[in-house]
Amino acid sequence: MSFFGYAIETLASFGFYDFFLPWLLVLAVVFGLLQKKQYISDQVSVNAAIAISISFLGTVVLHSFFVRVFTYFGIALAGLLILIIFAAMFDLKPNEIIKDMRQWNKNAVPGLVMLSAILVFLFALGFGVGDLLGLLYNPIVAVIAIFVILAIVVTFITGGGHGNGGSGEHQ
Repeated sequence: MSFFGYAIETLASFGFYDFFLPWLLVLAVVFGLLQKKQYISDQVSVNAAIAISISFLGTVVLHSFFVRVFTYFGIALAGLLILIIFAAMFDLKPNEIIKDMRQWNKNAVPGLVMLSAILVFLFALGFGVGDLLGLLYNPIVAVIAIFVILAIVVTFITGGGHGNGGSGEHQ
């Protein structure tokens, strides 16, 4: 093994990449914000002490959160890639699908993106699929879900309030 390979592995064993670099990044961002905006104090030493405290706490708490977020984001990205590959197998081009979706309903794509983002963050916070499905058996959540589904159906049928009958084309 080369010297540089050994040095990189040694740094990794000391937690350099898992703790120190994220800590340094959080420290730099928080200290920069405190100095530039002077939210709490205009003294460098006070802002530095606050930034160091926040960065230690933030690194410990947020480390597992960001690891989970990027893991689930990677899984979602892989799923999107698989969908694109399947679409290509059936000679469907992603640009045409997106164009058809825009004509179908302009609210569908942003809604799906928001739903995907919410699910990624819920999974990153530690909620499993069983936890999320278990929520559906809560009476309040079930009633809200029914109203949301009804709103989506009504929006789809009425064309999103554009008065065009849901066809996506102007008559």
